[in-house]
Amino acid sequence: MSYVFWILALRAANASYLAAFVYLTPILSAAYLILVFAEPMRPVYAAGLALVLAGGLLNSLGGRTGNTDQQPRTPGPIDPDTHDSH
Repeated sequence: MSYVFWILALRAANASYLAAFVYLTPILSAAYLILVFAEPMRPVYAAGLALVLAGGLLNSLGGRTGNTDQQPRTPGPIDPDTHDSH
């Protein structure tokens, strides 16, 4: 069910904005099982929740590495004298 909401959200908002919320999908799926189908809360759900939250936190705090001031390199014209045509 959470994937249906994910697809609907992708239609309504920018994917780069929604990317941070991808970590909520397994959490919402487990909550749906617990609340709707009366699935018991198991220790593995708590462990999974902790791992998902830790991964989301690491992703949001990690930042970019490397030099972000440089523009991406684009290939220039090919010099026929130095280009190997094999």
